[in-house]
Amino acid sequence: SSGINAEWPLRPGYKCFPSPTVKPSDFWKPIWLTFVILIVIILVMIILMIINKRYPMLREEALKKIGKWSPEDEKEKEKKAARLQSLDTFRGLAITVMIFVNFGGGNYYFLEHASWNGLSLADFVFPWFMFMVGCSIVLSVQSQLKRNVAKTVILKKVTVRFIKLFLIGVFLNTAVPGGVDLTQLRIPGVLQRIGFTYFVCSVLEILFIPRLTAVENFGGERMKVDDNEYNECGKFLNDEPDIPDKKISNSWKYGHNSEVETTTISGGFVKNLLIHTWPQWFIIVLFTTLWGVITFVLPVPGCPTGYIGPGGIANGGLYPNCTGGAAGYIDRLIFGSHMYQHPTCKPMYKTTLAHDPEGILGSLTAVLTVYSGVVAGHMVVMLKSSRGSTIGAL
Repeated sequence: SSGINAEWPLRPGYKCFPSPTVKPSDFWKPIWLTFVILIVIILVMIILMIINKRYPMLREEALKKIGKWSPEDEKEKEKKAARLQSLDTFRGLAITVMIFVNFGGGNYYFLEHASWNGLSLADFVFPWFMFMVGCSIVLSVQSQLKRNVAKTVILKKVTVRFIKLFLIGVFLNTAVPGGVDLTQLRIPGVLQRIGFTYFVCSVLEILFIPRLTAVENFGGERMKVDDNEYNECGKFLNDEPDIPDKKISNSWKYGHNSEVETTTISGGFVKNLLIHTWPQWFIIVLFTTLWGVITFVLPVPGCPTGYIGPGGIANGGLYPNCTGGAAGYIDRLIFGSHMYQHPTCKPMYKTTLAHDPEGILGSLTAVLTVYSGVVAGHMVVMLKSSRGSTIGAL
């Protein structure tokens, strides 16, 4: 905060000379201080991990001293499925930013959602979660296929989860200050969109992708095949004793393991990724094209065709009742008053119409965001090295 001493002009010719009486606070201080603390914590954790890796007996002796050592527990920990640490780290980062955004963000402009045009850090949080949902879909479906779970069973689980997410989202929409007015109960929402996009991409993954087998990574490491490893045709991958010494391509060959050259594996992977997922890509492109056609071709009463502005006083107040263009028009036509009544554009553009950021039309392009995570999930499953996954992504 700062105080201002000023001599206000009493007549023409006088000048105002403001001078600060209190030194303003450094509003960047909390940001860099937080980063310094995080860096210190990360360094400490890295040092502890190195010590634990190089001197495992120290941990065992320490646990024995406090009476918490159990060989059985250690064996159970080793049996637990390994988690994808990069995904967990990304999820933790997204949750951290989300907490700051949801609780005011210290009034930093980049931790507030853009009113309409523009993009801030806060606007990345939801797409980040959508991307992670897509990546998790592949890991989940492939894990169940590996345990020989029937696709009909997986599809049933996906459907039930979608219904639960949708209902929980509607229930959370009742948590509004002063109580909920059922005549304006919001039907769309964050969890509803996550549930819808999760369902669509999960169905695409279940219907069109068989069980995947890791290919040789870009680092030149050879694939190891377990004794009980099956391909999707039900044949042992190691029927031939020399298969582990071969450079094995992925099971998108539908059971035919072929030798590939190290120099062409990147091209072969990308080729398989594009060719054997073409039904998924076709549907995703169809969703995106449908969004574009509806947005820019659908006539909206009282609004220019293709309008995507906030309405209100924007554009000189020429289109006050056109908030959201075709997207807003469709939502108001279907949901009526059961949608978000206080959009972020309302204070700046003085809009009078309701507009839901998680409306129907936007959910079509949200499917594309989730599917980008699905593609990343394919790379994680197929390419075992981080270097290979990075090159594949590029």
